[in-house]
Amino acid sequence: MSTLSQFVGGTRPPAAIVNAFSTSGFTVTSVARPDLQATNSGARSVLSGSMPTAATLYTILNIAGAGAIDFLAAWTTDATSRTVRVQLTLDGVVVFDSTSAAIAITLSGFTVLGGNANGLALLEPVNFRQSCLVRVASSLGSETDKLGIGYKYWTN
Repeated sequence: MSTLSQFVGGTRPPAAIVNAFSTSGFTVTSVARPDLQATNSGARSVLSGSMPTAATLYTILNIAGAGAIDFLAAWTTDATSRTVRVQLTLDGVVVFDSTSAAIAITLSGFTVLGGNANGLALLEPVNFRQSCLVRVASSLGSETDKLGIGYKYWTN
């Protein structure tokens, strides 16, 4: 007899995630409210914590073991102009790594996985077998809690 857990995480993770935000230098508009997408999809939201050095990646989420992630978005918490970089690594392979153009609008950002500009979650889980790592960077140094992410995942 089979169980759902034998299938979750059983397929290979993607080699790359390609969407409107996967090419560095993209422009974020004020219409994109990933914080609302996170709320509407039931995602957990967390702030970046201390990021003392500009353009340095900081780990914001680290999951060990097999599972799937079906929502990931990033946003700024104030209107200070900065670029935002998000890197998603599944099973040791960087599948998404992109940096926005300067964002100077509070609560603006972009969605990496699952969601749209209307705040409706499009649940398309991405499996991982060993680990899921999310790292973020800002073009400004000496910042604390100026970037936020929303995420949903499960493990098995």
